Amino acid sequence: MKVTLLYPGITIEGFARGGVRPKTGWIHHGLCSISSVLKKEGHDVSFIDLTQLNGWEELMPLIKSIMPDIVGITMMSLDFDAALKSAEIIKKTNSNIKVIVGGAHPTLMESELTGNQYVDYIFKGEAEVTLPNTLQGIVSGDIKEKVIMAEIPNLDEIPFPDRKLFKILERPIALFLKMPFVTAIAGRGCTYNCNFCQPAERIMFGPSVRRMSVERFIEELEVTRDKQGLSTLMIHDDCLVEDATWVENFLKLYSKKRFRKSFVCQARADIVVKRKGLFRDMKGRAWRCS
Repeated sequence: MKVTLLYPGITIEGFARGGVRPKTGWIHHGLCSISSVLKKEGHDVSFIDLTQLNGWEELMPLIKSIMPDIVGITMMSLDFDAALKSAEIIKKTNSNIKVIVGGAHPTLMESELTGNQYVDYIFKGEAEVTLPNTLQGIVSGDIKEKVIMAEIPNLDEIPFPDRKLFKILERPIALFLKMPFVTAIAGRGCTYNCNFCQPAERIMFGPSVRRMSVERFIEELEVTRDKQGLSTLMIHDDCLVEDATWVENFLKLYSKKRFRKSFVCQARADIVVKRKGLFRDMKGRAWRCS
């Protein structure tokens, strides 16, 4: 089946200007993960990054050239307008193409999308398991419900992200981080109750934090290092150091596997105070924490 994944992130990046195409700061891990899952199942996956186009006028010819069965659009609230305009153009190109939206905004605000004529299906939650299992029913129209609740995946069982999807290397946002720069996600969710994220994060990822095994995460870093190089690393988990045991085991294996490069992670000030030993261990290796 022909599936096109679309990244509508022009709200910040904008379209290409004068032939100069913006470089992404980092990959979109959700799309890269979905791409890996679909390719593993034998589907023909293509990708459209709006930030690499010169304007809206390029989208319809591109869709005509690909002519996918399905287009999956990721949607943060920030990209709501761009995502829906993309869906409209896709449907006006060929009304038989099934348009799926997923990501944070559809998961949290499905009511803003259920009545949209250009959106066929809304995925709530993480789609790595559910999307491959429903593709045939989506294309045939056998699945009648517009809103699809996704099954929570086991992070150790899904393929590593398809980092080549974006076709360009990630770039660091801080000068002390050197190329080649890699971002990675070991876990999904957060135990804390900050108003900025909760309850949205629990609606998206479930009630508890799920994290890959240390061994599986290190394997992903090894594969990435071998394929594209790795000089500095950003671990994107919302609060990596909330699980001190996981971090200690990670540090041991990180060193054992001869990783000597800096990594960045996120933490909370109260954890820094309470777990000074953990941070001394981290300081003993190349690291930075924000």
